[in-house]
Amino acid sequence: MEKKTACKDDLEHYRMEYIAQTILEEKGQLVHLEAEVLKSIRENEIIAAHYYENDFKINLEAELEIRTLHEKVDHLLLIQWAKLMEIQELQIDILGEIKSELKKQ
Repeated sequence: MEKKTACKDDLEHYRMEYIAQTILEEKGQLVHLEAEVLKSIRENEIIAAHYYENDFKINLEAELEIRTLHEKVDHLLLIQWAKLMEIQELQIDILGEIKSELKKQ
């Protein structure tokens, strides 16, 4: 069996070609990985933006609902206040009538 050997220059040449090819492959994988990471970041930013937008909409809707409820409660309080004033006027009239009858006796 014949032993095959390469000269030092050829060995160095093929070694450099192998290293360059390996670096190119690694660089390609890194570029692909970087693209995937950037895509994922963009997707997560979009998801986060939608989440915060939805969260903002939900909070805004809740705030509007609370404001509407406050307005309804205020309206009911005004109605109750008016009714109490009417009742108080009637009570004053009744007291006036009672007072008049007591003076007659």
